[in-house]
Amino acid sequence: MVEGIVEGRELGLQKGYEMGIEVGFYAGCVRTWRYLQAMDNSRQRAKTISTAESNPAHPASISQDRNLDVKCGTQPKAAEDGEEGGQGCESLLIPERAERGLAILEELLATFPLDDPQDETLQDLFERLRGRFKATASMMGLLQDYFPREPEEEDGKQAGGDLSF
Repeated sequence: MVEGIVEGRELGLQKGYEMGIEVGFYAGCVRTWRYLQAMDNSRQRAKTISTAESNPAHPASISQDRNLDVKCGTQPKAAEDGEEGGQGCESLLIPERAERGLAILEELLATFPLDDPQDETLQDLFERLRGRFKATASMMGLLQDYFPREPEEEDGKQAGGDLSF
């Protein structure tokens, strides 16, 4: 009986560790994508401002360019059902649908119960997080699977053989 308890504890620790690594991977991807989006937006904004300063006749300098929103340096959103066109900003790097997926991913990560391993909804939330990540990565045309590295042995070689390429 004691052996079963010890074995169950070890298995639970291992699976919890693996789940934590995967959730951390997803959080790191979201953070990286947001950083890249911010860098792209600031670069576009700087490019627009420098173009407007160097050429006073440039449409951006008189705020009449319909293809580029001077305020955020991105493409203006298209008008939807009674809204005026050009309201808000859409990143050139991340499509609008992927942007919504990123927002949902951020919300799922913020509400994920990392501190409560006995939460009954943990597995369901984890599956939703995994599915949303795959969908969002697919919308951006990126690798959509999580591939953890195999553990390394003490001598620096990976477990499972010494194949080298």
